[in-house]
Amino acid sequence: MKPIRYLMRQIREIQPQMYGILGFFTVLSALMPFLWISVPPALIALSLQEDSQRMVLMLAGAGVLGALGVFLLSFLRGNYRMRMNAVRYHLLQTVLEASLQMPFHYTLRKERLEELERANQAVLSPFQGAGGFMLKVLDLPGILISLLAMTGLFTWLSPQMMLFMAFITAVHLGLNILRAKVQEEEVQQAIPTELKIRHLTREIQDPLGRKDLMMYQFFPLFQEYTQGWMRDLTELVQVFSKKQIRLQVFLALAGFLKDLVVFWILIRRVLNGSLNAASFLFYVGLTQSFLLLSAQLMELVTEVKADAARFVPYLNFLKERENWQESACALALPEGPWTIQWEDVSFSYPEGDRPVLDHFNLTIRAGETLALVGDNGSGKSTLVLLLCRLYPPTKGRILINGVDLWSLDEEAFRAHIAAVFQDASLFPFTLAENIAFSKEIDAMCLQESMEASGLSQVAAHYPKGADTPLLRVFFNDGVDLSGGQRQKLYLARALYKKQSSLLILDEPTAALDPLAESALYQKFASLTQGKTGLFISHRLASTAFCDRIAYLENGAIREEGTHEELMARKGAYYERYTLQARHYQEVTP
Repeated sequence: MKPIRYLMRQIREIQPQMYGILGFFTVLSALMPFLWISVPPALIALSLQEDSQRMVLMLAGAGVLGALGVFLLSFLRGNYRMRMNAVRYHLLQTVLEASLQMPFHYTLRKERLEELERANQAVLSPFQGAGGFMLKVLDLPGILISLLAMTGLFTWLSPQMMLFMAFITAVHLGLNILRAKVQEEEVQQAIPTELKIRHLTREIQDPLGRKDLMMYQFFPLFQEYTQGWMRDLTELVQVFSKKQIRLQVFLALAGFLKDLVVFWILIRRVLNGSLNAASFLFYVGLTQSFLLLSAQLMELVTEVKADAARFVPYLNFLKERENWQESACALALPEGPWTIQWEDVSFSYPEGDRPVLDHFNLTIRAGETLALVGDNGSGKSTLVLLLCRLYPPTKGRILINGVDLWSLDEEAFRAHIAAVFQDASLFPFTLAENIAFSKEIDAMCLQESMEASGLSQVAAHYPKGADTPLLRVFFNDGVDLSGGQRQKLYLARALYKKQSSLLILDEPTAALDPLAESALYQKFASLTQGKTGLFISHRLASTAFCDRIAYLENGAIREEGTHEELMARKGAYYERYTLQARHYQEVTP
């Protein structure tokens, strides 16, 4: 009942006119069956009286009323459906907003992604879940009222027949509910496999991934995976199809028995003279309508129940969102620049078999620029993810000017962080919107960030400049950017946040050519002015301009100091730096 109450409340709040349409539609749809039931017996009675004039008038009047009724029902249904979609779009917008608020670490857990998929499916289709429920609710009251009126007529004719029909109808309803339950179980069991297929399909459609797939003849591997998944789905369908067939047989037998008994009673009444021809025709029409409407009612009740059940994941997802909401006692953000401390921090990734960080301690002083260096897998990017509040530490805490990071107001904190991630993304918006992430763009700030990152020269090559659409997803004239151009855009995105107190650059020069890399190093001091800076790289030569360097190894600080101090110690940093320098010298022509 909770999904039904929630949806009816949403209708009342978003489109209250639907209740008026529902009431008018109910009255009209409840009366329409009796028009078609009453006219044929009346025509028979008039024909026996040889009153042809009244027959023509009745036929014409019934035709006009029927046509008008059908028109009004169609008009009301169309208007109702238009408003129903407005409610559904509101629900879809709500779940999209909730998915954007989902904690980052949830997106790496398979069961969380399946919950999100089920919540989306609950409102995505206009014929299932929320949409299906609202559509079917329109027909339900009118059919129910018609059946109650018909029940009264049948009870007057034969109480025993009515009791029998009520019993068979209840059996029908039980079988339909069981059938719907079997169908829903099949849908839910198929979702994990269908998610795999959809994910792989998206990867194939991605132009970046498609290059590798084509070059390395991916099709046999794709076929092997998909054929296995299709076999799983086929076996699932076969199991549930057998259950469905058995239920359909029982439904058909119950329907046949009901028809047999009803018509046997009516024929007996005609034979013993208690029903004349017109009354017999009336009750035959009444019986056919009752059987048809009772079948529709059972189908609707079953589908409404199934659609309400499909909507439950949506409610569960919104309820789960309450756990993500910012605490009312969130602390105000300290003024920058910030002193940042990792205090006895330990961290393991979800379902990871070992900790990436174990009792880690590090301090970045306010206004200082620290370089984190080390081999791949040493924990550099993990420290950034923790600092950006994308993951909570398993143990320990991270302090911002002495305040626990996770006690701060999240929105305000994120507004004061500018980060360039090594796996950042482009979005199918304009170049300017990819930088500002807004339609309201500060032109001066945009120009400054593009010039500082070197992106202004890239934009100058396109007629629309910063208004050039990217990617061919929303725009036919969308353009793609090279790896180096993307890197410049990501840097411009970070520099656009003028109010930031912390600038994080995670491998910002990986895709840049040597000239662009050198230009960035020369500007780095001005870029981090008035901010605390964190620079991450595996190229040790690129970190000499930082105030201090921390050399990481297996999630711990192996050495720490300035570039000159670390080189003078001739330790691990010195060995790695010398090795890299020798390598570059050997490959230089």
